[in-house]
Amino acid sequence: MARRMVIAINSFVFLYIVMVLVSTLLLSLENITIISALSTALATLGNIGPGFAAVGPTANYSFFSEPTKWFLSFLMMAGRLEIYTVLVLFSPGFWRS
Repeated sequence: MARRMVIAINSFVFLYIVMVLVSTLLLSLENITIISALSTALATLGNIGPGFAAVGPTANYSFFSEPTKWFLSFLMMAGRLEIYTVLVLFSPGFWRS
């Protein structure tokens, strides 16, 4: 029982870190610094509000392109609803049953 719980926690943490890293790489395509990209990914996935650098407390997210804003909205929903809940919606098995 405890072993399964440790595996479940480790898989959630791994998935969270992977989502942050992939999001950071995608956001870096917007020609912002890596600190801004990482901060934006963490702020949106963690729903913590402002980040650092380009999205700091005195800045906003308005300079991002529309597709990036949609992606950030997806990250916010994934972080708020928990990652597994959102990812299950994209699995074909969920819609078959």
